[in-house]
Amino acid sequence: TVSALLRPQKRDALARIAEAQIEEIREVEKALRFGIAVAASGGKDATDLTKADRAHANPYALRLDAVADAKFFFALEDRFLAATETAVADSRAKFARDLIAAAETLLNEAVETVPCQVIRRHRARARASSAFRGRLRRTQSVFSDQPEIFGTGEADNAA
Repeated sequence: TVSALLRPQKRDALARIAEAQIEEIREVEKALRFGIAVAASGGKDATDLTKADRAHANPYALRLDAVADAKFFFALEDRFLAATETAVADSRAKFARDLIAAAETLLNEAVETVPCQVIRRHRARARASSAFRGRLRRTQSVFSDQPEIFGTGEADNAA
């Protein structure tokens, strides 16, 4: 992979892969931020979220960035060295699943710790998870072309 940086064509291929991974990270981060904002609001609709609701996501987004940074170059190399389209898709799916799993862990932690009225905590928990997953599975998502990333049952729900 390092030697590829010396060749313009291979360097361009690495850059395309890196840009795709950065976009995938952004997508997961946006979904995490949205889910946490929904949780902080007590489960309100997206149109009713405030800046204060959204601000609760900042520390969790930073933690997700740290996870993404730790995995980024390993995933980049896996994708770059993949010999077939199937191997590329598998590598991409592994990176996405790992990132989504980390984001879900952070979301679950946030749901239990962000300020929210106790009476609305159950609703906030359910809606935050739904908001997170819905944001990742929407048709405009970078993952819309690979629904198997979400597993068998969830891929069916995305359709």
